[in-house]
Amino acid sequence: MKFLLVSLFILAPITGILAFIKVVVSMNHRGIQKPPIFELIAVFFNYGGLLLIILSELADIWSALSTLGALYIVFVAPIVMLVIIYRLQKTKKNSNYHLYIFIASSLYFIIMPATFYLLLS
Repeated sequence: MKFLLVSLFILAPITGILAFIKVVVSMNHRGIQKPPIFELIAVFFNYGGLLLIILSELADIWSALSTLGALYIVFVAPIVMLVIIYRLQKTKKNSNYHLYIFIASSLYFIIMPATFYLLLS
């Protein structure tokens, strides 16, 4: 079981990078006006970090790097998500990509605290 969880530490970032590339190619293919690339990178990075914190806790291999990641996820990532929400507030109607990134950024304020509540309880 522990081997499976540790394997996910390798597969999760690779899958995230491939999904990001697929979304960017799709946006370019559809000719999205002013594609939200920075916002997309930040959303993938923040949710990926949250996933790695979950995997660290489940695999019981917490480290100093996990602590630094958790501090980023709790204190810095919400600020980044607020900036994304602010930047996409007016452009969320440009495309579904803009809207979905706006929604993902907004949901972070529900998902992150719920995740830490479940991990710590």
